[in-house]
Amino acid sequence: MASSLMMASMRSINSCLVILCCFSFFKSFGEASRAGNTLKPGQVMRVGEHLESLNKKFRLQFFKESPTNYGYLVIQYMGSNAKSTVWVANRDNPQYYSSLYLNFTLDGKLVVDDGFGYAVRLNYEQTSVNSDTSATLDDSGNFVLRKGERILWQSFDHLTDTLLPGMKLGLIELMWDSASPQKRFLTSRISPEVPATGSFALGVNPDNRKQLVVWKGKEVYWRSETWNGQSFSSFFGIQKDIGYNLSYFSNENEFYFIFLGDENSYLPLIQIDWRGQIILLRENSMALNLEPSKCKGDDVFTRILGLVNGWHFIVDLGVICLRDCAEICQNNCSCDAFTCVNSSPRMCKFAQVSHGDNIDGSVGEIIFIRRSILVGNTLKPGHVMGMGEYLESFNKKFRLQFLKHSLSDYGCLVIQYMGRNAESTVWVANQLYPQYYYPSVLNFTLDRYLVIDDGYWSFVQLNIEQPGMSSDTSATLEDSGNFVLREGEQILWQSSDNPTNTLLPGMKLGLFDLNSRKPQKQFLTSWISPEVLNAGLFTLGVDPNNTKQLVVWKRDEVYWCSETWNGQNFSSLLGIQKDIGYNLSYFSNENESYFIFLVDENIYSPLLQIVWRGQIALLSENSLTINLAPSKCKDGDVFRCRISEASQGYKIDGAGETLFIRKSNLSA
Repeated sequence: MASSLMMASMRSINSCLVILCCFSFFKSFGEASRAGNTLKPGQVMRVGEHLESLNKKFRLQFFKESPTNYGYLVIQYMGSNAKSTVWVANRDNPQYYSSLYLNFTLDGKLVVDDGFGYAVRLNYEQTSVNSDTSATLDDSGNFVLRKGERILWQSFDHLTDTLLPGMKLGLIELMWDSASPQKRFLTSRISPEVPATGSFALGVNPDNRKQLVVWKGKEVYWRSETWNGQSFSSFFGIQKDIGYNLSYFSNENEFYFIFLGDENSYLPLIQIDWRGQIILLRENSMALNLEPSKCKGDDVFTRILGLVNGWHFIVDLGVICLRDCAEICQNNCSCDAFTCVNSSPRMCKFAQVSHGDNIDGSVGEIIFIRRSILVGNTLKPGHVMGMGEYLESFNKKFRLQFLKHSLSDYGCLVIQYMGRNAESTVWVANQLYPQYYYPSVLNFTLDRYLVIDDGYWSFVQLNIEQPGMSSDTSATLEDSGNFVLREGEQILWQSSDNPTNTLLPGMKLGLFDLNSRKPQKQFLTSWISPEVLNAGLFTLGVDPNNTKQLVVWKRDEVYWCSETWNGQNFSSLLGIQKDIGYNLSYFSNENESYFIFLVDENIYSPLLQIVWRGQIALLSENSLTINLAPSKCKDGDVFRCRISEASQGYKIDGAGETLFIRKSNLSA
């Protein structure tokens, strides 16, 4: 009996110990999942978890490359509107995203592991571990492995394509190994979407230590002038007064450039991009365009799944693979696609895409395809549309493309009506959130989101609700000028439900979901000025208290009202007449009230716009402007966007903050 009680007691104790151990394990794992800015030996960080610097400016987390299932461990700068990737741990060794984790082993190794036997180790020197060993994401964006105060490994010693304040760009450990010193250079990506090492490198000239060089492969592509002790004249954006406090250091063991930024200000970055351009990023981005593309379709390649016939093989024992294949294809404008075969010996495959090839991103092997090949009137999941590319409706009347503000570095995704003599912008996707024009893309992600991304600071997601994962999902620019996201026959999102300053035939102007607590408004909103597409002061819509009446608001105040709709027209809007193309109709039921007009698709497409001064413009063969109220200022109310230094003297010289200047002052 006593023996039985003792055994039962021992089982109870063992059970408690097991529960306690399990609790300790899950407590440790839970701490890792919300680890703050630090990992300790034995902790793991998985997909969906992150480390965040104490100042909230940086995150270490996993990033999925669209349109593949590859993942990377990255450091991202958390900008005011969006994220910018500034460091990639495993850029040339992508792993399966869904199972990735960062393991800080008990013997001091930092290992990126996908759980399928493929691991990337960050630190190679053996680390003796004690209670004072940690891996921390510092406020500078540096991921540092420390033992006490001693730094054992840090991401700042392993540059990718971005130079952060505090990073060194140069040659280090000259005395340690003079024959092969440590290079701390920037290396470009293959393309905006693919972080693998590309063709270009930015570093210090070993033969002239005060000169910067861009290499393309092993060939010198560009040189700066020699450092004058204060600046490079060719880097006119790197100036101390706008955040780039660049310095040069040299001794017998190392020489390098470094810059520091004000930790309380917007963080300045220097990047080498996939085309060899040097990008200076701060409040106002600047690209030093060292050499334009030689190909009409540009040199942007996207990684997709595809089946291509007619591959041409190049076998070369010296091929490093992706980087070399990309460079060969970029330099041959007849090359539409390439991929790398990791065989022995390594090979490159190149092809011209033909109509029999399957490049919709759904099946096949991983290939890199010139983005311009993918553009027609439709995007499929995994496709990307960049600057200089466009979707065009089948009737050739409309284009979806990026438009740069004439007097700033900002740009918008727009739909333009391709008139007989000129284009007219009829819809703006990111009217409230303009982004840096270079190098914005429209990314139709594999999880079916339409995202405008400038690659640095901000992104705008067009469709909020996630569609299903059907292979029949597409985004098409239709002959009506409507940009439509569909799954089969079902419309999931469309630009005509989100009008800006223009009413196209088929668009509805009115109130919807009247049975809900907050009805949906489909109103027109003016621009700030003819050149600045941001939302302005005026709104044209339907009077909520009399849905047969049109109203123009200036901010929240009623600015103008039409008479009540008489069933045929508005007498005050004399231009809206059926015989000149405006077949205006009114519809109303318990759930919606709106105006709509339809036209003969074979005639010049009439447009109705609310202009920046609150005027209603009727644009057809003969344009007509209904002047609701004149300007109260002698010199007019046109404002233009300028990068200006404004003081009591109003110095407008293209340097400083972004201002809107009355046009009459610019012409004075």
